Amino acid sequence: MLLDALTSLVRRYGPFRSALAVTVIGVAVSAIITALTLVAPGRDLFPGLYLATLTPLALALPVIYLTHLAFEPADRLQQALRISESEAHKAQAMLRDAIEGFPGGFVLFDADDRLVLCNQQHRDMYAGIADLIVPGISFAELAHAVAERNVVRGTGLPEKYAEERLLHRQQRSPPLEQQMTDGRWILVNEQGTENGQTVVVRTDITQFKRASDALRESEERFFRVFQSSPTMICIIDAKSHRFSDVNESWLKVFGFERDEVIGRTSIETGLWTDPHQHQILLDILRDEGRVSGFVQQSRIPNGQLIDCIISGETLELDGRPHYLFVTEDVFERKRVDRLKNEFIATVSHEIRTPLTSISGSLSLLTGGAGGEIPESSQRLLTIAETNSDRLVRLGNDILDLEKIESGEMMFRNQTVELNTVAERALKINQAYGDQYGVRFKLTHQECGAMVNADRDRLDQVFSNLLSNAAKFSPRDGDVEVEVTVSRHNGMIRTTVTDHGPGIPEEFRDCIFEKFTQADTSDARHIKGTGLGLNIVKQIVEQTDGIVGREPNSSKGTTFYFDLPDSHARNHPADEYTPKDA
Repeated sequence: MLLDALTSLVRRYGPFRSALAVTVIGVAVSAIITALTLVAPGRDLFPGLYLATLTPLALALPVIYLTHLAFEPADRLQQALRISESEAHKAQAMLRDAIEGFPGGFVLFDADDRLVLCNQQHRDMYAGIADLIVPGISFAELAHAVAERNVVRGTGLPEKYAEERLLHRQQRSPPLEQQMTDGRWILVNEQGTENGQTVVVRTDITQFKRASDALRESEERFFRVFQSSPTMICIIDAKSHRFSDVNESWLKVFGFERDEVIGRTSIETGLWTDPHQHQILLDILRDEGRVSGFVQQSRIPNGQLIDCIISGETLELDGRPHYLFVTEDVFERKRVDRLKNEFIATVSHEIRTPLTSISGSLSLLTGGAGGEIPESSQRLLTIAETNSDRLVRLGNDILDLEKIESGEMMFRNQTVELNTVAERALKINQAYGDQYGVRFKLTHQECGAMVNADRDRLDQVFSNLLSNAAKFSPRDGDVEVEVTVSRHNGMIRTTVTDHGPGIPEEFRDCIFEKFTQADTSDARHIKGTGLGLNIVKQIVEQTDGIVGREPNSSKGTTFYFDLPDSHARNHPADEYTPKDA
């Protein structure tokens, strides 16, 4: 009984605390007995009691010590076991969280190829067989179910698919791409461990596959266009400067076979007559990433020299930087332009002659030369006359433009007083302005406005600017013409201003190009060839002048042309500066 009590005490409080407690109790009892022996009668009884008290104490101490020696290893072992179990539970929880948090499907098969564990991502990917994905099922059974339930596209017969998957698995082949029946793409990566287990990681690569397919289709379209383009195109490696590819047009013009070019540099093919120019082109591309309008002379295999205009950009192909060059044969472009201009001139000339005759005849008829004409017929004749005049002007404009561009238009320059030319132009063109109810006014004249120009060509410039202003001016409106002299810049400026709707923003930069007509909100149907302003630009520039458009603060448009002042050297500079020079 005493030993059980002491052992219980030791297990509950530990051996040292138990021994201390027993000792304290024994000492306390001994002290009480001693005190009673001294003060109480019958002292002869107390020594016996004292001895009886000390005896359990003497026996308790070795017993407690021996109990401590007996139970301490077992206690330590139990404590270690409790700690190990706690740590194992924590490790299992961390592993479970890691597997579930894995951004893909995770599966572990044992050495017998049976399922040990997997995460929810894997079950979601293979939802069609989710009810079968349980620990203990074999891989062969899962593969058979995948094919049987048509979870993956293109599996075929279940037995054959299961056999193929087992073979792929045993051979440790590269990762396998699978397309699910819902359209998703899964990348399956299987890896064996040292103890014969198999770890399977499945990744959803749907977005990657879509991007990859789009890139491949884009590259295929690019190379189809590249090969079929009538423009000369080549691709050069940015590091080695060797040809990676050239299209058929490039080979045809330069006279090479494909195997004579691919893998070689343009210097090695002998194309560059000046290798220094080649280095300049590469330096521009390296520094700026693109080049445009680079002119070079190439020598083709038969020794002929070709003038070319090169444009290029940097692009990446197969993960490497390349240069894409588009080359234009200047001679060919000039030849095509010449043929085009000759055709236009021929057609215009052949059309203009009969049109002039038709227009003259219609004018005579509307003027009453053929006798009285009914009012209904008169209206039809007037329409025919107007349209025939328009066609005549179109033919004249095309012919003039072709002559200017080909250098065949003659300019008989002489000293001309610009105010006189302006006054005469207003009188000549007022009849045209009357058709639109518009008045032409010369609002400012500069004394001594002398220029060196062709008088007839100046008349044409005024005629085109005034007719353009009349068409876009409101009825009963005014078109102002100013002639001013800038002694400081040595130029004489003439401006023609209308008060129409103005030029839309999108047309302001191209208004002087051929066949350009700005859209207008004006209710009237404004007809024209779109060549008048381009002809003005060509004539003024042929006279060493400048043509442009001033920014108007309100509605309306102001065109100007500046011509050199023939007396500029004889006059002191003044403070006037053109508004938009």
